[in-house]
Amino acid sequence: MPVQADITLSEMMLEIEREIRVFVQSKRSEAALFREMVDYHFGWNQPASETIKGGKKIRPLLVVLAASAVSGQYDHAMPAATGLQIIHDFTLVLDDIMDQDRLRRHRPTLWTRWGINHAMTTGTGLYTLGFSALTELFRNSTVPNRRSLAALDVILSSCMETHDAQIFDLSFEETFDVPLTVCTQTACGRSALIACAAQTGALLSTDDLCVIRAYETFGRHLATAYSIYDDYSGIWGNENELGKPVQSDIRQRKKTFPVMVGYHSAAPATRKALESIYSTDIMTERDVREVVNILESAGAPEKTLRQVDRSREAASAALDSTGISNADQQNILLLMSQILGDRI
Repeated sequence: MPVQADITLSEMMLEIEREIRVFVQSKRSEAALFREMVDYHFGWNQPASETIKGGKKIRPLLVVLAASAVSGQYDHAMPAATGLQIIHDFTLVLDDIMDQDRLRRHRPTLWTRWGINHAMTTGTGLYTLGFSALTELFRNSTVPNRRSLAALDVILSSCMETHDAQIFDLSFEETFDVPLTVCTQTACGRSALIACAAQTGALLSTDDLCVIRAYETFGRHLATAYSIYDDYSGIWGNENELGKPVQSDIRQRKKTFPVMVGYHSAAPATRKALESIYSTDIMTERDVREVVNILESAGAPEKTLRQVDRSREAASAALDSTGISNADQQNILLLMSQILGDRI
């Protein structure tokens, strides 16, 4: 159905949430524990008075907004939007285990409540459900199979890019000797499902390669900006918005973008101090404060935000190059502004 010109992001988000819930609950596993854990993860088993926010829905929003901007409708892209979000939720479950995060959205994470083994099994189930949703693309007679195949190929490639970025992130734990260009590329890879989302919506809606490539370029720059801003927020953000304690990345000795910027900007003696703190067996709160002081003295917060702004400007330029100007395109810009802190 055509999108109404005055539809808001919140209205579209509610529709996406309904689609995800209907789909997931229609594909129920026979395992009662899996159903319980999925309902808990999505916040579906909460009383109405205690509704849990189910995330920003950035990826599915970008899919449907791009599809609607290009073609004037988005129902044909909803299976891709649903599938991308469910696959993303799988990555959240896995990230919480790997990072040993005990809270997500202000509640105990799955592994904290049910144990690592059950959480990993549930994550695998979510991954399966995500790709099950994507197969619905081939049941839509309004979308040529060549478009659905192209979209599926892009999503699969993005899943592998996310995997590779995680491998690189793990390797960073062993050394500070990583160029900032590599850190920037890895940041994009961590959010590869954001990078491919708008491109997926376009692929399902047009054969115009120039438009598709413009949305691809937009997505990659947005993904880079988002990942780096997320790293910034993890140190200097608002705990209520994060849903978990700030500076937990430092406590876990993660070498996020601001940490690497601070390291490369610091004097040799300060670098050695940072290396020494990160090599300790136990990171104390005093150590955490010292790391933050080092980063701030090296100008890491400002330099990190400058990189966010450079990537954001490149994303805006790519969006402009599509030649499309309508309410849905404006909503993409609004979404970008919201997730990057509304700073400009």
